[in-house]
Amino acid sequence: MRKARKIELLLSAFSSLQGARILEVGTGSGYMAQYFSERVGPTGRVHACDVMDQRQVTEGYEFQQIQDTRLPYQDDTFDIVITNHVIEHVGEREAQIQHLQEIRRVLKPDGYVYLAVPNRWAFIEPHYKLLFLSWLPAPLSSIYLRLRGRGNFYDCRPLSHRSLTRLLHQTGFRFHQQTFAAISVMRDLEQPHLSKPRRLALSAPRFMLPAVYPVIPTLIMILTPRSL
Repeated sequence: MRKARKIELLLSAFSSLQGARILEVGTGSGYMAQYFSERVGPTGRVHACDVMDQRQVTEGYEFQQIQDTRLPYQDDTFDIVITNHVIEHVGEREAQIQHLQEIRRVLKPDGYVYLAVPNRWAFIEPHYKLLFLSWLPAPLSSIYLRLRGRGNFYDCRPLSHRSLTRLLHQTGFRFHQQTFAAISVMRDLEQPHLSKPRRLALSAPRFMLPAVYPVIPTLIMILTPRSL
């Protein structure tokens, strides 16, 4: 499971997983939660939650179904929280703020958050694979979907780097930019499976990466809480 391994490698630069109490918000199939349950060791613990129970793997972690952005856990509970491509699905800006506030509430004062979100200004929208879909205002993006026969309503709200950092400051987080580090990790993990164009893209010299940062497909950060 290369995605889980990527997250593990990025988190390991900041915190040991052994003995950690981890929460995955938006667990989906449950594979990620199970993966980390095997990494935290006998003294660690993994919890997962989602608004729908679509799990294909149910063992190794504790699951709770939730109704909205509220998290059913006590304050200062988790060493690590993972929110991987979740914030764009929770709703409009107010719901995104609540999502981050809840994560900060359940995170220990010395804890870490892995956050990944699609970049609004990426050329190809990752959920529907349509050119420039996330660039459009919400009403126009839904019209675009209908015209292409992909659905009736565009329910994702990807964030630009500027709007994401604004939200993080507002909700009490410091952030450590990991987008470029993630590119290096994925290049190493996926090397045997990469198509030639993707191999070339992931092998671009590091000094060239800032030039494409505004439209890079995914923004990845490690967050730490700061004093409000």
